[in-house]
Amino acid sequence: MAVWCVVAARLLIPGIGRRFGNDRVILFSLALLGLALVLRALAGSSTSLLLSTFLVGIGVAISGPLIGGWIKSHFASKAALLMGIYAAGLGVGATMAAVGSEYVALADGGWRLAAGVWAILCVFAIVSWQRLASVFPSRSHAGPASTAIISQAPARTGRAWLIAVYFGLSQFVCYACFAWVGESSRELAINTLGPGINLGIFTAVVAASSFFSGIVTRSTADRRGWLTGAAVLSALGAALLWLSPHALGVIPVVAIALGQGTCFALAMTLPLDNTTSHEEASQWTAFMLFIGYLTAAVGPFAFGFLRDRTGTFEASYGLLVAASLALLLLTPMLKPRQHEADSVQGAAFRTR
Repeated sequence: MAVWCVVAARLLIPGIGRRFGNDRVILFSLALLGLALVLRALAGSSTSLLLSTFLVGIGVAISGPLIGGWIKSHFASKAALLMGIYAAGLGVGATMAAVGSEYVALADGGWRLAAGVWAILCVFAIVSWQRLASVFPSRSHAGPASTAIISQAPARTGRAWLIAVYFGLSQFVCYACFAWVGESSRELAINTLGPGINLGIFTAVVAASSFFSGIVTRSTADRRGWLTGAAVLSALGAALLWLSPHALGVIPVVAIALGQGTCFALAMTLPLDNTTSHEEASQWTAFMLFIGYLTAAVGPFAFGFLRDRTGTFEASYGLLVAASLALLLLTPMLKPRQHEADSVQGAAFRTR
């Protein structure tokens, strides 16, 4: 449910940020998230539990697009590095929450403390963002020259659709693996490791590759080479699990995770690479996340549907091969706007 709330709220966020200020809106989202977690822990009925889950989804949805715009505004030249750190933080945080919640629930004997304890992190996040807002104050809105660009909705821009579809396909693969790599590793007897360990390895490698891909591409204007390698890794890993799941043990799982971690971190930089202001970057990021998570939510269902229809996970991994190959086909079209403009200018100069 939280994922669908994120999807529903994404497109509204850039306008809210312009109306009230990005820093204020991000602080509000953190406060809302903390409150929702406390309400979730205190829920006394299914209705209140669903309401708190809805509020969690809204809190999560608000900050994502605005953080991309904030990075574009203050650190445009270091977008890949900072988006890599951000993407890795999402992966590490999700892993810690999943593992930590189970541990707290078992130690305390109930789920309420496990659900509410994470509100403490929201307090630290609020203090941290207040510090960032004071050191890096919000810049004024773009002038008239960029207003025309902002007024063009991403949904009417072919390049924005291309980026959104690319991100959606990558998250389709990633979410399917998050949901099923543990169970499929047990059923296919990929290795002697348990389902939880295989899932843990996948999650850890996704987080690590997100971080390091941001570091190694921080000075790269055109990231298509890295995106190509990531799609190839993802396709090879899924193909091995489709055609020969017992051959290389955990290596195919690691290959998919390396590819998907890199795809996620670098795809998050694509709206920043193709826009000229932080407002426009926020709009493009919101649109990308909207389309992306709509597509991602289908991944686990499609993967499980094929398993139910065929009686094996091999066809499901064949679906991930097809999605990864689609990523590979889209990659050559992801030339950054500035890089493309430089190429056109260079060609014009050579024809003189």
